[in-house]
Amino acid sequence: MIKSPPTFLKVFFLLLFSNFYFLLSHPTAFAVGLQVNPSEINLKSYSGQPAEAEILVKNPNLSKVIFEIYPDDFESQIIFEPSSFILESGESHSVLVQSKFREAGIFKTNISVVVKPLSENSFNAAGGIKIPTSIEIQKADNQELGSIFSWFGQHEKELVGLLAFVIILYFIFRGFRSLFRRSK
Repeated sequence: MIKSPPTFLKVFFLLLFSNFYFLLSHPTAFAVGLQVNPSEINLKSYSGQPAEAEILVKNPNLSKVIFEIYPDDFESQIIFEPSSFILESGESHSVLVQSKFREAGIFKTNISVVVKPLSENSFNAAGGIKIPTSIEIQKADNQELGSIFSWFGQHEKELVGLLAFVIILYFIFRGFRSLFRRSK
């Protein structure tokens, strides 16, 4: 039942005033948001070979924020490029995920994507999301041959330097050999 208009209006304005007072007099904490695609990552590779995926991160906030990406486990085997970056409102950025597992197996973890505001307010709440990640590393059929090629791939710069050194030694040896033949 509706009360008399003067009492109803008094209660309405009292509630309206108290709500505005409450909203304007106390500091408010806002959590920041983010959008990430895909919502799950499943990688497959052979031992000794890297597996890669891409994550698209978007800033739906109205302000500039910083994003940090890291694995919950296997920090030395899962690498992100870049692992930290700043996005303006509405911008998006692609992040390369690389796994570098040597041994065969199924490895499960979460990839954490954390967003922090850059504003100068005294209190800002950070937000984040965890992406379930599964990495399946299979043993190669010809593991011994694959490991040799993998070793060559990892030490490419050293091998090029060694090859250049051997070629230089070969030409020095030929030069001295031809000098000794002429002197006889």
